[in-house]
Amino acid sequence: TELLFDGNYWHNPQSPRARAVFDAYQKKFGSTMSNHSVQGYEVMFVLRDALERAGSMDRDKLREAIAKTNLTDQILTQESIRFDESGEDIYATPALIQVQNGKPVVVGPAKYAEAKPIFPVPKWKG
Repeated sequence: TELLFDGNYWHNPQSPRARAVFDAYQKKFGSTMSNHSVQGYEVMFVLRDALERAGSMDRDKLREAIAKTNLTDQILTQESIRFDESGEDIYATPALIQVQNGKPVVVGPAKYAEAKPIFPVPKWKG
């Protein structure tokens, strides 16, 4: 729905890598990459990074490598992917997304925004 707002984990439209991934997905599948696709894409890079650093598929070594993750080469609206003692991503930053001209666009946080939010939303007619 036009002008709808959503807060969700999304790609960083200011990142050339993220734009390339998003465009490649659009070209291959003919649709916009969903938040689930963005998250799934990034999870694979976290796992690859941890596997390379662990040098093993040993469960304890892999767990330790994941715990020490500090992945700055990523496509999300955050500085890096890094986990605290409980396993939470300390930099996780949902984006504020608004549908503009039929397309979801990032309107916040400001450093990641690709458009300004339209607010207040004009009164709907219908």
